[in-house]
Amino acid sequence: MTELEVNELKKLNNNEYLKSALRKVVADNSAGIVFIMLNLFDGTGFPKNDNNDWTGLKVIDDEPNENSELVDDWLHDKFYETYWDWKKIRVDKKWKLDTHEE
Repeated sequence: MTELEVNELKKLNNNEYLKSALRKVVADNSAGIVFIMLNLFDGTGFPKNDNNDWTGLKVIDDEPNENSELVDDWLHDKFYETYWDWKKIRVDKKWKLDTHEE
């Protein structure tokens, strides 16, 4: 980043609303990328290629044991709902990515 950009970002410390808005924009953009990636893993989204033969990936435990469970959930379906699980266990409770009051 340029020096001017860094100086402008330092102004975020004085504006909690701007800092919160920027955090939400970055988080939403990042989450969207992860969601698309999980759709590719699940085989419900398709990468751009010439073959159109994408079948997805299978995420498995390479050392299953008696406690291993077979899970039929789609990764992309679970992704956004895990935010609420994270929100309950997060360490820094001062900020959040949603607008719901706790």
